[in-house]
Amino acid sequence: MNRKPHGQIMTSRASELTVLNELISTTHTWTDTHAALSTALKQAAKLAAADGAECHLVNSSGELQFTTQYNLDPDFISGSLDIRFPLGTGIPGLSHASQRAFFISDIESEEHYQRQNLAKQARYRSLICIPLSSMDSLLGTFILYFRKKIQPATHTQETLTAIGKQLGIATERARLFQQTTEQLKELQILQTVAYALNRSANIQEALERSLEAVITAMNMRCGWVVLLDGFQKNRLAASYNLPPELDPADWSAMRTYCHCIELLQLGKLDVMIKIVECQQLKRVTSPDYPYHSHASIPVRAGTMLLGNLNIVPPSGSAIMIENYRLFNSIGDQIGVAIERARLYEQAKEQRTREQQILLGHGQMLLGEHNLQTILDQTIKMVSDVLQVEYAALALVAPGGKMYSIRAGLGFPSKKIQETVEFPVSDNSAISQSIRAKMPVIIPDVNLEKRLKTYTTDHDVKLTSLLIVPMLMGEEALGSIAVYSQSPRQWSEDEIRLLSLLANQTAIAIENTRLFESEHTARERAETLHMQTIQQAQDLTLAYDTTIEGWSRALDLRDKETEEHTLRVTNLTLQLAQAFGVSDTELKHIRRGALLHDIGKMGIPDTILRKSGALSDEEWAMMRQHPQLAYEMLSPIAYLLPALDIPYCHHEKWDGTGYPRRLKGDEIPLAARIFAVVDVFDALTSDRPYRPAWTTREAVEHIHEQAGIHFDPQVVNAFLRLIGDK
Repeated sequence: MNRKPHGQIMTSRASELTVLNELISTTHTWTDTHAALSTALKQAAKLAAADGAECHLVNSSGELQFTTQYNLDPDFISGSLDIRFPLGTGIPGLSHASQRAFFISDIESEEHYQRQNLAKQARYRSLICIPLSSMDSLLGTFILYFRKKIQPATHTQETLTAIGKQLGIATERARLFQQTTEQLKELQILQTVAYALNRSANIQEALERSLEAVITAMNMRCGWVVLLDGFQKNRLAASYNLPPELDPADWSAMRTYCHCIELLQLGKLDVMIKIVECQQLKRVTSPDYPYHSHASIPVRAGTMLLGNLNIVPPSGSAIMIENYRLFNSIGDQIGVAIERARLYEQAKEQRTREQQILLGHGQMLLGEHNLQTILDQTIKMVSDVLQVEYAALALVAPGGKMYSIRAGLGFPSKKIQETVEFPVSDNSAISQSIRAKMPVIIPDVNLEKRLKTYTTDHDVKLTSLLIVPMLMGEEALGSIAVYSQSPRQWSEDEIRLLSLLANQTAIAIENTRLFESEHTARERAETLHMQTIQQAQDLTLAYDTTIEGWSRALDLRDKETEEHTLRVTNLTLQLAQAFGVSDTELKHIRRGALLHDIGKMGIPDTILRKSGALSDEEWAMMRQHPQLAYEMLSPIAYLLPALDIPYCHHEKWDGTGYPRRLKGDEIPLAARIFAVVDVFDALTSDRPYRPAWTTREAVEHIHEQAGIHFDPQVVNAFLRLIGDK
């Protein structure tokens, strides 16, 4: 019998399963997408014995784009970097669109392959293209290249497909982790700024503490705040960590010409954050001063521009566009705090009242994550503060094209519960406020000819209305409308207060959405984690089932030892437990016991099934089976901890055993335990050349061989176990 194909097939299959198991184990901790892809490509190339590999991911335009590679030809790489594959075109596009693997045995003759010249120069002849898929979407593809024509085995293609699915799950998990990390970081920074602002008693303290919190939390170099005190007037209100070259005393009250200051003076600081090169910095610093650029962020309270927050990044760093939303939120937070403090300083009664309102509203919303509760509590507070009997809160739907009334006071509850959606593009007063991101003030609806007010649809006649947008950065999340039954001139204090409440509500709404997004991402990540664990458990079960199959095959081949393997395995586990062996080690002992005679796969049938006595040459060949077991199993990483029994169970305590003539404690404990059980079972089983011994005879023999063939301690434990039975 030719033993080589058996060993090669088992080793190849087990090696594939080992690579997949290693990939599943390592991808659980991946948080960097690029590193994850690079590692997976290397593993896949190793598994398929490929000469190189590449990965394409779907970009923001919906096209497959070259992302990373492993061991590819340099000219092939440079020629592939700028190629994009629309879905359905090219081998990556076809594989991605059809959600199945493509095997191309001859690249040069494949009409769908678009890089024949590059492949020919790199001497690539065959390829396998595998789609990368997550739970509910396709993320891209990876391609394995070969410099010879190949015909991959079915189980290899199945394993590569499994790697594609696992890699897709790992990539999606890494993306979710990065998104969640960024969201948590934004929340922490906003909470840090909010905490600094809440501890401030006046405008100056609020500016200094919030500026320090922003610079420290975001690892920036330095910063300052400029407030607009009136037309053509501005002042440096606060600074943090300015280097000696930027002495505020030399800034001449910030009246020196500078582009960013000019924007502020003329009221031209628009809704976009301006990344400017500050001429003021250049004037007051030495020629070698490294910080010549900064971010100028609007500081607003509602719709009123109060000034700007200027942040200087460390040398060699840049402020990314991804930070704009966070900067806008910080600017709005500081603006709300400044306006709150300003109201406090302007008039004691008004200041105290409004401070209490904003603080009460903020405390009411603090820690609240139920959106409807936030809306209902806000509309009730608004009606109490402005002393109106009718109020409504409109919320823009995802996509920004429609809005609906989500909370109200004074109107029939049925009207609110219907949640009819209206287009943001219509000519209603609410739509105008959302689109323009500005208050809409109508003292008398009877005189309003331009905008729809919808105040005639109710039994109660409403005359005046005030609508302010709920702004979160540059986005209007909705608006708050209050109504009066008689003509009313809405004061600046009322407009400002309602704007502040609206923006504070917008922050709470956005925080709630971030919380829900984080919660969803966490649940999804947990689902992916559980899937990974299940896959690992399934793979372990597959391993153990395969091992049991090998064991049954050995028993069927060696008629003398039929059912022998299962008996000695069970008894070995019982004896190992008596020695306090851990559950993890028991699993390895079980696998080793099942595979203890796997080396006999390499022994010819003429010897293995011989009914008479073996010759010296035949015994010499038979004694090779522990070494053969080692050679067959040692390349399989998964089975390395189980090798002690197949390799060492014929060693003897006195050093006369084989194959390595180990002596005493040099023999692994698992092999010493198994040796006793194996001999006992062999003696008490019928053989063609002798009948089975009685249990007493076998026990006496085991006892006699203590200290010669067997470990005396193992013999004592075995005899106690047999006695109990």
